[in-house]
Amino acid sequence: MGQFMETKESLIEKIDFCETVLKTMIELEDNIKKLKEKELELQKEHKDIVDEGPWDRGTLIFYCVFVGLLCAGVGLIATVIIGLFTASWKSFIIYGAAALGIMAMIWRQKDAIEKSKFEIPTKLAENERKLEEIAEEIKEAQRKSDEYLDSDDFSKAMEFIPHDYFYIAAMEKFKYFLVNGHADTMKEAVKLYDEYLRREKLEFEATRTADEAKRAADMSTATAIAAKETSEYARIMTEQNESIEYWTKRNARAAEKINRKLK
Repeated sequence: MGQFMETKESLIEKIDFCETVLKTMIELEDNIKKLKEKELELQKEHKDIVDEGPWDRGTLIFYCVFVGLLCAGVGLIATVIIGLFTASWKSFIIYGAAALGIMAMIWRQKDAIEKSKFEIPTKLAENERKLEEIAEEIKEAQRKSDEYLDSDDFSKAMEFIPHDYFYIAAMEKFKYFLVNGHADTMKEAVKLYDEYLRREKLEFEATRTADEAKRAADMSTATAIAAKETSEYARIMTEQNESIEYWTKRNARAAEKINRKLK
């Protein structure tokens, strides 16, 4: 593990530098994730528009026949009932009202079909335009992320902070140990952090065991899950896993560069 300078002030300054570098990388990666989530939403929206589809003539005929039969049935029933008590001219009014209802529904659905034929292609075109734009944004965001991953700043940060500690929680603790006089060198800070991590793991395991016992006693599963998620050790493990992703990605890019040179 390299050190830029021997003083604690210099070590803290370099850790601050590494933390800034990592936070920048995290922001770049978070932006890519958000853009991909937006892309998935647009793809779902595209599928919904396609499934909706414009109304066709067959749908119109079916709908009108259904409404016509319904109106005729109502008119017939009403005619029989009214015919028992009054003159037949009221039957004419009932059938006339049913006919007008059918004509109104036909006209309404005609407008709906014309409207859907115009609106749906427009919606699809707009959705496809947005998909193309988000694809370009993702491509550009990925380019920026890869570029930063290959930058001198990122290389310096990864050379200074050991691989297993290249995450925010570890860097914050290193600074804490140095600032408060618990450590004078990075080696001492790393050693103290290892001890701290072991204690956190023991506490986490004890809490998990207690949570499992509570669940066995019909306690709320949600309570146990919440306790795990708020655990400091669980948060550290999450950051460690994210750090592994950066190392994996960086190594993959390094291997890709070597292969291109060999070709």
